[in-house]
Amino acid sequence: MRNLYWDVWKGLAIVAVVAIHACGSALAFPDGSANHTFGIVLRQFINFPVVLFVFLSGMFALQGTAPRSWVAGIQSRVRRLLVPYLVWAAVYTCAKALTGKLVVADLPEMLATGTVISVGYYVIVMLQIAVLSPVLERLSSNALKLAIPVSIVVSFTFTYGIRASEIDGLWSQFPYNALPFFLWLPFYLAGLAFGRNGSAVSFGSWQLWLALALLSAAASVAEAFVWIPGAVDLAISQLKLSSMITSLCVCALAIALARTWTHLSGWRWALSWLGARSFYFYLSHMLVLGVVQAGLRRIPGIEAVQPAFVSAAVIITIALCAAGAVAFEFLVKGHRNALRWVGIA
Repeated sequence: MRNLYWDVWKGLAIVAVVAIHACGSALAFPDGSANHTFGIVLRQFINFPVVLFVFLSGMFALQGTAPRSWVAGIQSRVRRLLVPYLVWAAVYTCAKALTGKLVVADLPEMLATGTVISVGYYVIVMLQIAVLSPVLERLSSNALKLAIPVSIVVSFTFTYGIRASEIDGLWSQFPYNALPFFLWLPFYLAGLAFGRNGSAVSFGSWQLWLALALLSAAASVAEAFVWIPGAVDLAISQLKLSSMITSLCVCALAIALARTWTHLSGWRWALSWLGARSFYFYLSHMLVLGVVQAGLRRIPGIEAVQPAFVSAAVIITIALCAAGAVAFEFLVKGHRNALRWVGIA
């Protein structure tokens, strides 16, 4: 039985994911321009989705039927991640081949780093966590209380240290600077801690967490402009300290709001529908987004107004991906394995 409340949050996260990648067009404008500033500021408020996905993975990790063995549990999780990833990798590879952009020699590295689908680093991270999950899930509550702050320090130390060391190599560039599992480990551990002790934890009012999320997002904006123009990648990073705090506040906000949940209707229904298919949208949207942006650029003047350009790109991309999901579900008529292959089930 799906938890529709958390599907709503997954749907919101998917909208944020598409917006993150759509607003890359704004960052192509000169530093200090209105469009560039819009892109930088927007990123600080929508940098939470991958953190939320990792947090929810940890929160739900201990629910359901326990696997027969560690190996069986790892195999099940890896299969759920890897099969849709490889299916979509094949689709993206065919698209590159058809457009003459495929370099076969690059495929092994692209598969290993997730760049075969442009933003597949999340899948690679979750595969690493899946392999480690039997150990992580056996940590005691006291061990988690210690591991969470330690892992946060390790994460941001790497993020800032790789730049401070002036190492001009792969690990200071995307996607390598987002691939190591330990960068995202704090959020998985936080999810585990809440999943284990959630009913015994008081998160206070949702208004408090909303205020803290907005305050930390404002701090993230301030930090972003510290790093411009020398390190735009760090300015928009999900893993800079202020963004990590913002994302954790969003996770806490989601938990606090759960008590206000009443019924599913209107926009909540739409977001829950997206959220139930979140992996499909994550894997497929980059295939559509580039085409949508190319089409929008044919409209005179719209690219010069990035808020309008980005908003249109997000709405159209999600609508087209949603139409693809509906069509595929109709064609396979509930064949669950086929739905799993593309990340829908």
